[in-house]
Amino acid sequence: MFVLILKEMSHNKINRRLFIRNTALAATALTLTGERAFSATPSLNKNMLPRWKGFNLLDYFSPSVPRNPEAGRTTGDDFKWMTDWGFDFVRIPMAYPRYLSFDRTKDITKDEIYKTDSKVLDEIDKLIFKAHKYGLHVSLNQLLVIIISVF
Repeated sequence: MFVLILKEMSHNKINRRLFIRNTALAATALTLTGERAFSATPSLNKNMLPRWKGFNLLDYFSPSVPRNPEAGRTTGDDFKWMTDWGFDFVRIPMAYPRYLSFDRTKDITKDEIYKTDSKVLDEIDKLIFKAHKYGLHVSLNQLLVIIISVF
């Protein structure tokens, strides 16, 4: 088809009707082929990675223990609300000192870096299990910036 168009347009004079017909044919061809019209490669496959929709849960975001630990705690009702509205992901950013066991009135020492508070770790486990109970994917994220100043 395009060979015929090129042959007809090779004359010095271009017929107005011929120009309109050829332009209409070219526009139709581009419309039908879409984005593949100028592509040298076949169209790409759909992204196979899941598209998560969710929230950050800030229960353990702060390195210090909150004054009222129950005030900002994520509840089962929060998870139910998330799933009812179509969300499927929660991210839990955690400050490293938040789940360590050390004297918080003094600076942390090198020896105290590996002493974890089992009570806080159990709370984190419960939070993760609650999220899984409601079918939510969980991502745990460590915030290590705070502890670098120790060394």
